[in-house]
Amino acid sequence: MRFSKSLQTGSGGGMHLRAAALLSVSLACLTSGALAQEAMSVDASGNVGIGTSLPEAHVHVQGTGGQVFLIESTSPSVADISLKNTGNIWGFRVTTVGNFSIVDRTTATLVMTIQKQAPANSVYVASTGNVGIGGLSVPSRRLHVLDTSADGPVLRIQDSTEYCDVDPEPSSPVWSCPSDLRLKTNVHPADTASILRSLEGIQLFEYQLKSNGETYVGPVAQYLEESHPERVTQSDDGLLMVKSATNTELLGAIQELQKMIVELRGQVETLRSELEAERAH
Repeated sequence: MRFSKSLQTGSGGGMHLRAAALLSVSLACLTSGALAQEAMSVDASGNVGIGTSLPEAHVHVQGTGGQVFLIESTSPSVADISLKNTGNIWGFRVTTVGNFSIVDRTTATLVMTIQKQAPANSVYVASTGNVGIGGLSVPSRRLHVLDTSADGPVLRIQDSTEYCDVDPEPSSPVWSCPSDLRLKTNVHPADTASILRSLEGIQLFEYQLKSNGETYVGPVAQYLEESHPERVTQSDDGLLMVKSATNTELLGAIQELQKMIVELRGQVETLRSELEAERAH
């Protein structure tokens, strides 16, 4: 069974009902004017097409301009769109101050927020998988951070108690971490001799890494764990990891070595003076 029926309105618009086969009916809304065109169609499967008579999804919007779909809230409150499947709900939100957020509605968590008027390419993911932050459109590394506003730190790393800033300099990156007296208690001179002894027992090995065949020098976690278990941890994948000596530990060891050098130098001078005195007699 096939039939087609149009209902015209006074302004030139209308509706068009057509049936291509038994129980296969579609409904189209026409635009007004002499050259009426389909503005919206509902096919036999219930798919709705706006700007297309052949919708390929439950809602299919097609247009030729830059903006083809707009959802507007006329109140100044939060505007939301939600996506839901079995057991999960995610949302896209425009906040009252104009920020854009991705929301995990299952846990009521704001997962990501982009502030209103954020600079162009604030976050950019290239086709290579490289991620640029700070206006980069061609990130050259897996994570490429740029800050052209000043010559200084461009990266901050923070855990639950501390944070450090990283400043890229020509020779090497410079790390800056809070060391304010107001953050500390029970302050006293460090036992640099103990620091040196703790580093003396770390045995270094030369080895080839299986993943790339290149040669490196460093500790081996299983061997280090026998003498320095506090420097060995286990990662989520079960591999053992080594905590490197911090810059302050290395500085303490150098200071202790300098004390030993000064002491030995004094002993040498004393022996030299004694020998010169014996020769004089």
